[in-house]
Amino acid sequence: PQRPLSPSAAVPSSGRWEGRGRRGGWSMSTMQYHEAKAQPVARDETVIVSAFGMRKCPKLVEQVQSETLKVRQNALAVLCDEMHDPQAVAGCIEAGVMPLLAQYVPRDADELTRERASKALSFLALDANGRRAMLQDNVVTAIMPALD
Repeated sequence: PQRPLSPSAAVPSSGRWEGRGRRGGWSMSTMQYHEAKAQPVARDETVIVSAFGMRKCPKLVEQVQSETLKVRQNALAVLCDEMHDPQAVAGCIEAGVMPLLAQYVPRDADELTRERASKALSFLALDANGRRAMLQDNVVTAIMPALD
């Protein structure tokens, strides 16, 4: 069944739809049947939620750069999990993760951050693109102080 073309005409159904307004929107009584809801659960800011598609790796690298220690630690843990996927490796390298990890390994005050950053570098070293990026960004010379 087609809807009537008249803007004030009603669509015959269970009484929910009263027709379209002047600009094609629904009337106020129709909108009363629907409500806007907040997020179902308030999530802690330290929880890392993965983005999808092209935004996945840049968002993760932004979270690795966070000033909040817990966010940075959790983002590094997620980064280590993502390093098993070649597309994630390439995306994170393109997003600039290599200099960050090279900076965290020798200089960060937090031991867990240094450990997770070095673990992420070890996973990157297993990938050909990761090794190439390490050589281009001189990661080896940057992490040398941590080896003493």
